[in-house]
Amino acid sequence: MPGAPLDHGALTQEVLNLKEGHGELRKEFRMLDGKVDAGFSLLASKIDAGRKIEWTPISIIVSALLAIGAALYYPVREAISESKAQTEIARRENEARIIKLWDATNATSRELEFLKGQLHPLQKP
Repeated sequence: MPGAPLDHGALTQEVLNLKEGHGELRKEFRMLDGKVDAGFSLLASKIDAGRKIEWTPISIIVSALLAIGAALYYPVREAISESKAQTEIARRENEARIIKLWDATNATSRELEFLKGQLHPLQKP
């Protein structure tokens, strides 16, 4: 094709078409680049939002657990105190009963010894 004449008008038109196509392609790449950046930004914000701790529900749950614990602690503490008081009363009553039984046993033993002495008086030397 070295011998064929060049059509400068057609060649110029081709160059202009290539320039326009190249310009359009650059615009589309810029738009695509902007969309990719926006997509990555959205993805990063969603990932960051997923990592954030929701303190409101946690604080509500902790408050509720503390309230329940306090509501259960005081009645239990009162019941334990009452049980200790009743145990102390029972201990004192049992102690008094033991003393009475001890005294009764001692009195019975003394009376038995007295009666034995009545049945078998001591021999006079």
